[in-house]
Amino acid sequence: MAGRVLTPSVEPIGEAKALLGESVCYDPAANRLHWVDIPGQALFSTDASTGNTDRFPFPQQAGFVQPCDDGTLLVGQADSIQRFNPGTGATGAFIEIEPDDASTRTNDAVCDPKGRLFVGTMRPAPQGTTPDPVGNLYLIDGKGTKTRLLSGISIPNGLAFSADSRRLYLADTPRRTIWEAEFDSDSGRLGERRVFAELGKEQGRPDGAAVDVQGCYWVAAVWGWQLLRYTPRGELDLILRLPVERPTKLAFGGRDHRTIYVTSASTNLTNPEDQPLAGRLIALDAGIAGLPANTFRTR
Repeated sequence: MAGRVLTPSVEPIGEAKALLGESVCYDPAANRLHWVDIPGQALFSTDASTGNTDRFPFPQQAGFVQPCDDGTLLVGQADSIQRFNPGTGATGAFIEIEPDDASTRTNDAVCDPKGRLFVGTMRPAPQGTTPDPVGNLYLIDGKGTKTRLLSGISIPNGLAFSADSRRLYLADTPRRTIWEAEFDSDSGRLGERRVFAELGKEQGRPDGAAVDVQGCYWVAAVWGWQLLRYTPRGELDLILRLPVERPTKLAFGGRDHRTIYVTSASTNLTNPEDQPLAGRLIALDAGIAGLPANTFRTR
């Protein structure tokens, strides 16, 4: 199934530009967008209405950001997850992540309906090479209990839950593969993975993801200039062309969660002069509403 192809109108939100923008998430209570610049070691917080953006530096590469139920934010670092208060600027350690391996860092993350965090780790590699498959997927609850669910991943990405929360989607970017696994919410256990979709070379590679109200899975196709929408059966349904070569993550937000916000990279581009919006936070409307993101439950 080839899928429909659309080229929607796109507008930038604010002036902030990242080297590698990632992990955009929408906070409906504040009407703000939180996102990170991984190599820039920074957290951005953008007013969705005005585009005004606050930048908060961090000591290590910032792998992800996830909102908490108390208004704070979890920010992934190389060896830990930090709790950050955007109102006061205070940062405190929450939990260590692979502290004995200085070569790895946190990457993609998502929360389940019970407010538990699922976060992947990876070992960065030089551009153009494939990272070693030493990444892991962890489940972390509000008490700081950490459980390893999967191992042997190169770049964990595409984390999202199905509309009924009974399946977890997970991608490995270099392998161009997206898996799905049955998820037991009571025990927090994953079933055996099975292939959900595979991207062809011309489509790009799977990066950050989200799910819409119809249960369809959306993924940013890094190096592919597009977002891809798959039905719950893994059929490619819709392709949205973008003006950036390396889209990295999307999030539904705004009124009724009908606006799609996208982060991207501004480095290692084929023709950077043709991509003035690369690295910027952009917004588009595809006429489809998304599911609100889950927040991390701190207690």
